[in-house]
Amino acid sequence: MGATDCEALRDALLTQPVNALSSLVLVVAGVVIVHRHAKDRMVMLFGGTVVLVGIGSFLFHGPQLAGSRQLHDLANFTAAVALGTLAWAPRPGWGQQTPLRITVVSAVLASAVMFSWEEAGQWLVAGAALVAAVGLMRRGRNAIWGIALFGVGAVVLTLGRTGGPLCDPGSVWQPHAAWHLLAAVGFVVLADALTD
Repeated sequence: MGATDCEALRDALLTQPVNALSSLVLVVAGVVIVHRHAKDRMVMLFGGTVVLVGIGSFLFHGPQLAGSRQLHDLANFTAAVALGTLAWAPRPGWGQQTPLRITVVSAVLASAVMFSWEEAGQWLVAGAALVAAVGLMRRGRNAIWGIALFGVGAVVLTLGRTGGPLCDPGSVWQPHAAWHLLAAVGFVVLADALTD
């Protein structure tokens, strides 16, 4: 696990320590979202999914327990679905709980797929993120900044894959860790854009 994320795999409690520890910035971002949007239950739900993204990423890059890849991908998918449902809300006929229901049902269905087909996670996350991005573009300048942070992060992530031009497996500067930081800031910016 994590072999494509550049950082050398170690035989230690944290298999990829830089990537594992940098995942915790996502937990912080989720807590910031929950705190800043304490009066909006649905945005708080989104903040909770961002906390799960950080925990899933830590487990994936850290102890790499059985099933941690699927938990990592499922957390990312759930955050993207929560963000997407909030970005597209309100829609005609949607009640207050509709985004929550869509998020929960999507996560349950996706987990069944991800735990039976390991490669499905990346595709499901990409699809949910695309739907969220299209919905967010309607939300104005702050949403565009948040999407741009994810775009820059995706470029760094791609160029920093194992064998890529930014990859140095033994370095403490890891492109995947930079992705975690850019995603964390992007999540906070997008949460704010939902309430602008």
